[in-house]
Amino acid sequence: MNLAALDEIENEMRAVGLWDSRPGTLEHWLQHTYLPEVRAAEQIPAPANVYDRAHDEWVKWGPEDDGPKKLLVLLRRLDRVLEFHPKVLRFGFYSTSESAEIPGGFRCEWGRALGTRFSSTEACRIAWQLEMEHEKRERMLEMVLEWSILQLANDSVFARGTHRSILPGGWTKMAFAESWGWNQPGRWVKGRYRTTVSYWGETIAEDEFTIE
Repeated sequence: MNLAALDEIENEMRAVGLWDSRPGTLEHWLQHTYLPEVRAAEQIPAPANVYDRAHDEWVKWGPEDDGPKKLLVLLRRLDRVLEFHPKVLRFGFYSTSESAEIPGGFRCEWGRALGTRFSSTEACRIAWQLEMEHEKRERMLEMVLEWSILQLANDSVFARGTHRSILPGGWTKMAFAESWGWNQPGRWVKGRYRTTVSYWGETIAEDEFTIE
């Protein structure tokens, strides 16, 4: 369970004006019935009835009404908490000269050689690669990972970004990769760098590499 995600959903519902609602509406029911049960029991109940009711509300009000549409987005995000519990199998780094190895994305080779030490005179871009396994889901899932690279010499953020991927429901293993650097070698500053990858604000992978 991820209470941080629930807090974020609650805050966003307040921000879009969906939280202060009249009795009988979906938002009122969600506020007074659904989330309090989650917090009291410290577990997340199955969201199917909540999602279906939100969709019915959206159809009834019409797609021009922005409120139900935003609520559906928030509930889909809650689905991600419920249905996606990845287990990291391997995390590491490799050197590449290509920022995007195929059109529309970064090619991930499952089981490729990964390392932690790279030459400052040869390295262009350093890519992190994450290999994970997870359970099957009823629906496709948009997974959003946040990542950052910290330069340890001065404890400063060297780079950060967001990785988005669509996971088919039947897939149980996936690999992801992102890179940072330059098109030409010789620009990396020697030293240690720590890369952190998180999901819903929780770190799922972290390791260091060295430019020497």
